[in-house]
Amino acid sequence: MLAALTIFGGEFFAGNCYAMPQEREAGRAAKATSVAGADQESAADNASTSAAANDSGTGSADGNATLGSHLLKDLEEDQKAIWTSPAHLRLVDAEWLVPMGALAGGMLATDTEYSKHLSDSPSRLRDSRDFSNYGIGAMVGLGGGLYFWGEMTHDEHKSETGILAGEAALDSFGVAEFLKYSLGRERPLSDDYRGKFWNGGDSMPSEHSAAAWSIASVIAHEYPGPLTSLFTYGLASAVSASRVSAKQHFPTDGLAGGTIGWFVGQEVYRHHHDAELGGGDWPTYAEFRDEGPGRESTARGPP
Repeated sequence: MLAALTIFGGEFFAGNCYAMPQEREAGRAAKATSVAGADQESAADNASTSAAANDSGTGSADGNATLGSHLLKDLEEDQKAIWTSPAHLRLVDAEWLVPMGALAGGMLATDTEYSKHLSDSPSRLRDSRDFSNYGIGAMVGLGGGLYFWGEMTHDEHKSETGILAGEAALDSFGVAEFLKYSLGRERPLSDDYRGKFWNGGDSMPSEHSAAAWSIASVIAHEYPGPLTSLFTYGLASAVSASRVSAKQHFPTDGLAGGTIGWFVGQEVYRHHHDAELGGGDWPTYAEFRDEGPGRESTARGPP
């Protein structure tokens, strides 16, 4: 059953990136001021100062990633893209959907026995649970820190990274929350690790995993490189694993959450990232297969 469930989930969280990126906002508009009684040279100086402030990022409300009402609008559009994504899948996606479904099915078959053989030590369970909470807190803090650092230093790339990481986390949380209560899977410590579906539970998918992997994937592509990937994906993996060792989730719940988080991060990055600020390409699987690694990704904006 999980094989079908995973393919179903993959359809939602893989196909989202084929939708055309949303139309980007218009560029910044310069604000003209006139001072009564001021001479021509003073007026020119004032205009120059105002333009410099706008160029440095102060007073700007536009861009690809903004707070307030624009962020709410982005979240609404993200959710629409996510839940309508199966329409954008292509036949070539079966090359990874089928193996992923098989992997998930195999993990589901061993969920019960694997979880039973984990340590029942109260201190071990507590430490694992605390680590998962501190770990996701650190990742949220990393995204928030990048945003505030960017605002203080007028670095739009850091600001965008922080906002997109937060946006991806919120999107993945919403998707995971809906699926948790739709699937109703029991937690490991309920009913002797049977993990029944549609039985009033909230185990699948893991929200910690979904949020951690969405944040990690955005940061890893905003600042591509082996060290960034090792750190962010390593921490996300540790968060997912600690939820399993804490017996808060089965291994398959962590896999489902991480898959959701990664693909939601891809959707957010491709739709809202400003390539002029830096960052790497993030092609879909079909784009990679069709055009090869040397092509220009649609993550760089509409043609």
